[in-house]
Amino acid sequence: MQAVPANRRHIGAKARRITANVKDSSLIGERRDQIVNAAIAVFLDRGFAAATMRDVGLRAGLSQGTLYNYVRTKEDTLYLVCDRAVTHYTEQIARAIDGATDPRERLTRAVRAVVRAQFDHRHNILIVLREAHLLDARSREAVRRRVDVFLDEIVAIVSAGLADAPRRRASARLLAEAVTYLPTLFAMRPWRLKDEGGSEKVIDGLVDILLAALRIEQPA
Repeated sequence: MQAVPANRRHIGAKARRITANVKDSSLIGERRDQIVNAAIAVFLDRGFAAATMRDVGLRAGLSQGTLYNYVRTKEDTLYLVCDRAVTHYTEQIARAIDGATDPRERLTRAVRAVVRAQFDHRHNILIVLREAHLLDARSREAVRRRVDVFLDEIVAIVSAGLADAPRRRASARLLAEAVTYLPTLFAMRPWRLKDEGGSEKVIDGLVDILLAALRIEQPA
């Protein structure tokens, strides 16, 4: 995963810390990526409730002893899956708007990045939408807090981009919710989109719909 430079504002809140029995932070990151990739596949295939840590370890190619050095419970594994979805999503939008100073350009870039990110991470996002309610209260609150901070940032981007349209700016929160919610169809209804002419056509079409709702033309 490509990190966002330290001098760039990160869209999101601090994640909850999951303890490990290993001190090497780079190794922890590498192994947890491996575990999360395996967990996404297992949870999609079997569902979180039916899946076991043994299933995750086998899919990741790790022994149970090694697995438990990096994550101790299935619930913590689900949290890491959800946290990764939020991290990848928010960092992708942050990169897309970096360097744009014109509010309308930032809004246009953000809309396209939201659609693209939800397509790129649709499998991970599906796990969040389907299974996040099974997180323990502390983990659920940590994920929700990060999502809320991100959504508030999108509201600010929408509001600034519509500064010359007071009536639509008054609806910035609802418009931001629409911009971030409608692309979940990539995760929730992929079978409905398979005959729409390919992924790029679907992405462009959805960006057009969202920008039309904002009354902004998509750049050529």
